[in-house]
Amino acid sequence: MRRELRFLLITLVSVGIAIFIYFVLPESGSNQGQLSGRIFGLELRLLGAAAVFVIIWLLSLYIFLRIPLDDAPQPKGGMPNIPQDPPAAPKTKGPVVQNIEGDQDLGVDLKRGWEEYISGDVRIALQIFIDIRRRAKEKGLPGGEAEAALGIGEASALLGEHEAARRNYKEARELYKQESNRLGEANVLRGLGHLESKLGENEAARRNYKEARELYKQVGDRLGEANVLRGLGELERTLGEHEAARRNYKEARELYKQESNRLGEANVLLGLGDLERKLGENEEARKNYKEARILYRELDMQEALKYVDDSLADLEKPGD
Repeated sequence: MRRELRFLLITLVSVGIAIFIYFVLPESGSNQGQLSGRIFGLELRLLGAAAVFVIIWLLSLYIFLRIPLDDAPQPKGGMPNIPQDPPAAPKTKGPVVQNIEGDQDLGVDLKRGWEEYISGDVRIALQIFIDIRRRAKEKGLPGGEAEAALGIGEASALLGEHEAARRNYKEARELYKQESNRLGEANVLRGLGHLESKLGENEAARRNYKEARELYKQVGDRLGEANVLRGLGELERTLGEHEAARRNYKEARELYKQESNRLGEANVLLGLGDLERKLGENEEARKNYKEARILYRELDMQEALKYVDDSLADLEKPGD
């Protein structure tokens, strides 16, 4: 909601309540039939209504201004439904397709699931992950079941199926703990952080992000740490903590560049563009959007490209 509309709404609500109080307060002195008593009663009612107006107005102003302002208009259609970065995977010197507890077929299918997820075919990815989990459970492979449950959580979260996402994340975490898999547990905590941030559960999100980052540091996974930092950047931007958001975004970008992860870098640049635009730093916003557009074009992510193009077009409008 824009600043001007907030002040107008606060004022109208406060005036309405004050008028209501004015008519509700008893008219002291009116029964005495004395002019001075009636005047005193009128003054008392006016004073009470004015006091209520000031109190309500100041309280409402305080509450509304603590909600981050977003005066920059968002492109039509809102934020794009961009896939989050896939969970960090163990570094291996062997084939790109990793066996899941010795099962090559599950490893191949897991890789295919993440490819569908990144390309935007999230429902297809979800069905692949569900099938992998069923097969892993039948074969008694808790590690494979954990990987699939994590994938289900990620896909469900992106599709807006929040309870399913939370349930699968928690089940995946328990399975990873049984396997003493700190990297897997970190991936779950990062996913939970993203989900809770999206749902406005800010303290829980911050707690899970910090725990995930610590685990990523312990196992030396820079991509996972970058994912967490970007999530923290999104959270801080939503809460109006602009400097913290900028710092986390930039640190995440450096890690993504070190890992040659174009999707992560593009998502960070998009977040930075939105942040700078919100703060009125239009040249910086334009620069970040253009860099993000190059990467999204290379990745053929059409929905993200449309959002960036709409954002750039809005920056060219008079007054921006």
